[in-house]
Amino acid sequence: MFYASFRSEVETEKMIEDALSLNKSVALPVVDGQRIEAAEVKNPEKELTKGSFGIREPKKEFRRRVDEKEVDLVVVPGVVFDRTGGRLGYGGGYYDRFLRTNWIKFKREHSRQCVVIGLAFDLQITGKIPLVEKDVRVDKIVTESGIIDCRK
Repeated sequence: MFYASFRSEVETEKMIEDALSLNKSVALPVVDGQRIEAAEVKNPEKELTKGSFGIREPKKEFRRRVDEKEVDLVVVPGVVFDRTGGRLGYGGGYYDRFLRTNWIKFKREHSRQCVVIGLAFDLQITGKIPLVEKDVRVDKIVTESGIIDCRK
């Protein structure tokens, strides 16, 4: 599951295209009330439109819901990250709620079969971010200068 890049976020369009060309299943988030759901995307150019908050998401006629049991990688955006996996987004809590759903949480805690990766620019990495209980840490952060393993 990728995010559709927005504003100054790390661009994901090429990553999505590359994953699709490798016959990977790709999902993007769709806002549904106060939460997001994963929806499969097969042809981003044809299937995406501006949705909630102006962020591209699958058009209604192309929404193929993906069961959270099937998600094994979640690539998330953020405004700022710390080296322990702390992440601040835009303040809506959508990704935190998604990452706390039963199957995603179980797979991350018990089998490590779901990895959460934050994409960021080096300048978005900071010292310790104060988190609350509902905040979910990322496992790794990928920046232009390398990979930070936050689980160490």
